[in-house]
Amino acid sequence: MLIDNRTTRSARAWPTTLADGSEALVVAAKATFEQPLGTTTWRAGRPPTWIEADVFTGDPATSAPLLETDFTPTKPACDVIIIGHAHPLAADPYATRCIAGLRCGPIDKAWAVVGERTWQRRLFGWRASEPTPLTRVPLHYGSAFGGMDVLHPDHTRRRMHQGNPIGFGFFGDAPKDLITGQVLPAFEAIEDPPRSPEVEHRAVAAGVIGRGWIPRRALAGTYDEAWQEQRAPFLPADFSPRYFNSAPPDQQMPFPVGGEVVDLANLTADGWWTFALPTLNEAVEVFPIRGESLSAALVVDTVVIEPDARRVTLTARAAIPLPGEIEEIERVVVGPVSAGWRTARRLGKRWRPHTATPAGAGP
Repeated sequence: MLIDNRTTRSARAWPTTLADGSEALVVAAKATFEQPLGTTTWRAGRPPTWIEADVFTGDPATSAPLLETDFTPTKPACDVIIIGHAHPLAADPYATRCIAGLRCGPIDKAWAVVGERTWQRRLFGWRASEPTPLTRVPLHYGSAFGGMDVLHPDHTRRRMHQGNPIGFGFFGDAPKDLITGQVLPAFEAIEDPPRSPEVEHRAVAAGVIGRGWIPRRALAGTYDEAWQEQRAPFLPADFSPRYFNSAPPDQQMPFPVGGEVVDLANLTADGWWTFALPTLNEAVEVFPIRGESLSAALVVDTVVIEPDARRVTLTARAAIPLPGEIEEIERVVVGPVSAGWRTARRLGKRWRPHTATPAGAGP
């Protein structure tokens, strides 16, 4: 199968199996755009890297996910993911708290960024110590409330924060004297700030959520004995395609078409970055060895924003159901297909665009 890319984008194609067991061809295009400081227009960035496996900040078992593989079958909504830092307030270097936020289309998200604090016991319950001045904080979920009760001496009683097992600040049923002095996270939900290390307060950040975290893992379906007997190796009947969306639910939106205004608050050194999303709308046509071609339009389903580099990477995708086997596909054309090229292909001739005449045809 030939990938005939007639665009300036990077493009890939690969086979997949849909939930009902049928075969499909996934075609994706990817492009990076940069907007240097002091400008408001986009220029082509470095060639994008295709992510072949999930990327983490460290050990995949204990660290935050940064990006998931590009080779996902389909996404029913667009992920908006931010990789970078929350920044201290440029106007007040001694500030101990600020609000960071993202607006993009229907997404309107804000969370609190707080300087370093520790858990302190009081007569009834807990309190956080006074925070230190703000510093740069990575935007992934390793900066958010969560974690595991690693302090409890009885391993069988250790609890894990189901919504963010790689965060910190949560200690479940650990002895209170061991919790005292432990550090709280830099990020907190405005409506649910940490009040106790024993409670699973909501985790909030701007990065990717883990495949096995709540609420995402509930979308993966049921893998029980009935599934093994009736559907394996195909996905279970209650599998939801939204499982393939890796952004938190409050960072998912309908597929953008380009031009949507994005506002970032305290995610750059100067405090504010506003821009319009660039456009990535390429057509795809699949040509089998025999029979009619299949057409599709790519839709942008992943937006990765890197504010520190003033860079945006878009990935657009389409999953095209196949009537036959993948071996029956001759080529996949990404970009425009001219009438002359179609004529040349139908006649079995080589297309020469500079002459606008199929090779071997009449003058």
